[in-house]
Amino acid sequence: MTERIPCIREGCANTILPATAARTGGYCMPCKQEMEREERQRYIEANRRDVNLYAGITDPVKF
Repeated sequence: MTERIPCIREGCANTILPATAARTGGYCMPCKQEMEREERQRYIEANRRDVNLYAGITDPVKF
């Protein structure tokens, strides 16, 4: 059986296989996925734009 190693993220008690550690840089998959979600959320917040769908429309709706 392969010896498991601890995740390198501070406060994480998970252990991982050496192959997983090589693939993720030493992080367990839950930690790696959480970091990717946080990075994606920062990207979304940095690139979010408010769009006014009605900008430039001056004709009132006729009933």
